[in-house]
Amino acid sequence: AKFSNTCWSLIDANDGVKVGATYEATAEKIAKVDGFISATGESSALRRATYEESEGWYKGITADMFG
Repeated sequence: AKFSNTCWSLIDANDGVKVGATYEATAEKIAKVDGFISATGESSALRRATYEESEGWYKGITADMFG
């Protein structure tokens, strides 16, 4: 199995950052395969896209939970 996680934080209106990683099961543990984190100095367009990505995730997860 493979696992992934992303956490978004809202900085300001239309301005978001994120951190996350991908993991896989090994014989000893669940191990990190790769990861990412928003960088200092990202463009406003990228920060807006990150914010919009978080909004899409939220809409999807609440639709899955509540219909």
